[in-house]
Amino acid sequence: MAMGTPCCFISCSVWVVTRLASFICVLMLWNCYPDPSGGRSGAVKARSQPGPSVRPVRPLLAAIAPVIIFPALGKAAGYLWQPMELRSLLRPALFASVGTLFFGCSTDLDVTAPYKEITVVYSLLNKNDIIHWVKINKAYLGDGDAFLYAQIPDSTEYTEEQMPFDQRRIEKVDADGNVVANFELHDTILDGRLDGLFNGPLHKMYYFRGDQAEGRLDPNFRYRVVATAKGNRVEAITPLVNDLIVYTPTANAITPLALKQNVSVYQSQAIRWFTTLNGRRYEAYYRFHYDEVLTDGTVNTKSFDSFVGSVVSASQPGQSDEVSLNGELFFQTVAAKVPIANEDQVQQRIFRGVEFFWWIAAADLHTYLQLANPISGIVEERPDYSNVSGGYGLVSSRMYRIVPDGGARKTLSLPSKDELVGGQYTGSLLFCVPTPIPIPLTGPC
Repeated sequence: MAMGTPCCFISCSVWVVTRLASFICVLMLWNCYPDPSGGRSGAVKARSQPGPSVRPVRPLLAAIAPVIIFPALGKAAGYLWQPMELRSLLRPALFASVGTLFFGCSTDLDVTAPYKEITVVYSLLNKNDIIHWVKINKAYLGDGDAFLYAQIPDSTEYTEEQMPFDQRRIEKVDADGNVVANFELHDTILDGRLDGLFNGPLHKMYYFRGDQAEGRLDPNFRYRVVATAKGNRVEAITPLVNDLIVYTPTANAITPLALKQNVSVYQSQAIRWFTTLNGRRYEAYYRFHYDEVLTDGTVNTKSFDSFVGSVVSASQPGQSDEVSLNGELFFQTVAAKVPIANEDQVQQRIFRGVEFFWWIAAADLHTYLQLANPISGIVEERPDYSNVSGGYGLVSSRMYRIVPDGGARKTLSLPSKDELVGGQYTGSLLFCVPTPIPIPLTGPC
């Protein structure tokens, strides 16, 4: 506060001097009135035709003042507002100038910076996808409500003229930095965007296909997004996460899940895999499948997903990593997620097996996710993360892997089946377990 007081005093002093000068101007130019154009003319023309020719009026006290020309009152159609009668201006102008001497000192700030072209790029490439998506948007600036601007497509999406087809592409880059192939980046309009801050459900996306089988990408190369929008060039490059190899006992459908050792003891199940090329963060989940048979004969096929654990690995490809699936927590999760509002309408539930799946993130995506985690310490500020040169955003890679392969699913060990059917957490849910789990996954227990 002590630092701001002299600055405020100086600012207000300068302001008062300028107001006194305008007050003297009013006394000298009693026929002066506001001009929104900032010039010295008496009004702003709405059309290009010249205004009416009238004789300049120079008051006695304005010997050194500029000449101000007014149109005749009956010929004011070409102006943005009606000109004021000469004498009618004097009194309001005097009051306005004197009044602002006392009430015009303001601390209001204009926080809107000059507009700058900012391109925002997001893309997460998966080598096994057959269509690869890139989101390219622009930042926007306005004096009004930013949330209203966000609902207008032109606020955030480039037109074809602003980012032409030949100004956007994907480059395939080898280990030495050489571009060995280019892929066209096409635009399209997608439907189904969920309600949120930005316009929807229609929105613009860009896509390309790779040069491997069915449009897939080669994990031995890096891929670079390059785009120039309204003269602003952006680019970002990423390596690709390779396929994940899972330990055989975890991956196959023959080895059952042993989550209960005996009648009274739960046990954990190790979920193991090998690290893969360019994989940095590994998140493991399981998917629990079941059929819900209602008393009216309706059969609803259902499933739920549950997070097991994550590993951040700096290991070279081929090293072993694992997370542990807690046996008791498994049955507690089933008990929490399966029941419905009208449990009395359920006749039976049929267990249809368990799958494991992973999301693997490349290094840049892992860093981005780290910074997006909720703040738990006393330091509330966090750095913005972007790997896009010339703009903002994230271009990285991820991989999805699910086991067992071929549509099969893992079953439960005998003690684990007994726990699901009659245990303390799930005994009331009316589960039965087919032995073995049939393919196709239909039919009674």
